[in-house]
Amino acid sequence: MSILPPGLGETIVLRHKTGQNEYNDPEYTDSNIVVVWFDSKKVIRQQDREDKICNAYLLTEDTTIAEGDAVTRGGVTWPVGPVETTQGYGAYLKVVGID
Repeated sequence: MSILPPGLGETIVLRHKTGQNEYNDPEYTDSNIVVVWFDSKKVIRQQDREDKICNAYLLTEDTTIAEGDAVTRGGVTWPVGPVETTQGYGAYLKVVGID
């Protein structure tokens, strides 16, 4: 069951980092995920590090997104910053900082 209301989210491309090639360039696998995107600054709380101020953030139910990945929206790719997990309405959401 999705806790994101129908029609509220948008589909973007998650570029999940899978490793590095022989030239030490990152390698990615692409998949589509549904997110709610916010174009506003947000402080993301990090357990063992300092809090980070991100230029934008998104909410998603996708469990594979991680710091070091990238997301593409509207033809522009951004690096994924810190990821925080929060619970609401019986499900977990990822709060993802965009650098």
